Amino acid sequence: MGKTRINSKQKGCRVEREACKYLATLGFEARRSQQYKGTQDSFDLECVHLPHLNVEVKGRESFDVGTKALHDACVQAAADAGPSKSWVVLWKRNRTKWRLTMPTHLGNVTLCGDEDVKRGLLAANRAGAEKGRGP
Repeated sequence: MGKTRINSKQKGCRVEREACKYLATLGFEARRSQQYKGTQDSFDLECVHLPHLNVEVKGRESFDVGTKALHDACVQAAADAGPSKSWVVLWKRNRTKWRLTMPTHLGNVTLCGDEDVKRGLLAANRAGAEKGRGP
């Protein structure tokens, strides 16, 4: 039982490192926040250029559009973001490209392709900045 937990934790760290590298290719400096802050309540990633955004990272085969796993990740990301930040879920299945799921006025949408993911991150960060200003 303990070995599975370690492997799962190691896989999570590996996926977060991969996400940081992917975000760098899009022009966003990112780092694993738990590694630097050391608390379980830290966001998965901190992006220097996206300060108003909680980025939740997931990488597993059970993820796809319309699955409970993706829904649960969105709920977790929204809860972690709180009232003053926006949130996104950056995710991928094995041997696939990264996708970004984010909230919009029409509900959650999933974006594929590097340019769309980049535009989605920027839009979500702008929305988080507006949330943080309050009424």
